[in-house]
Amino acid sequence: MWKACKDVLPTLSNMWKRKIIKEVECPICKRVPEIAEHVLWDCDATKDVWSQGCKRNQKMSGHRSSFLEIWSHMIKNLQQDELDEAVMTAGLIWFRRNLIHGKDFSHPDSLINKAREEIQIFKHSQERQHKKSDANEESCCLWKKKKKPHEGIYKLNWDATIDRAAGKISIGAIIWDSYGNLIGTLIAPHSLSANPFIAE
Repeated sequence: MWKACKDVLPTLSNMWKRKIIKEVECPICKRVPEIAEHVLWDCDATKDVWSQGCKRNQKMSGHRSSFLEIWSHMIKNLQQDELDEAVMTAGLIWFRRNLIHGKDFSHPDSLINKAREEIQIFKHSQERQHKKSDANEESCCLWKKKKKPHEGIYKLNWDATIDRAAGKISIGAIIWDSYGNLIGTLIAPHSLSANPFIAE
């Protein structure tokens, strides 16, 4: 979105300004120069995509002077989940433009559905990350309940596992300070055939 708002996307118009290409006409509608707001908002193929999305975006239809103006209007008028969908949709429109650039386009529904699917995947990964964070906090709470070392003293927890079939041993260690802060960890695999008691 930043590149689109700053008008630094590699559109045909921007590449023409840098003397990279000679043609600036939108390869899809062949009506106007390909600029960011046209690719992401004004082109007929793009309007078809936005028309499948949230109702508030559909009501915003109409020409805007820049993509920054379009994005500013979205920020003022859309809910967070609608903004998320708009960001993902714009990214997929640009990706589709790069991938095919004027050839066979997938149905507009498929882009909106893909945007919504990507948002769900992102939210799911955020929830998983949040759960991990909660688990780390719980681990810290457990640490507080345990007997802490005296100030200036560190606590070392370690363990070892043996893979008899592969003839390998892995040793893991973790060091904590007297405040429960993690100082360092170590995982060291070795070739060794032994029992857990010898490993430790």
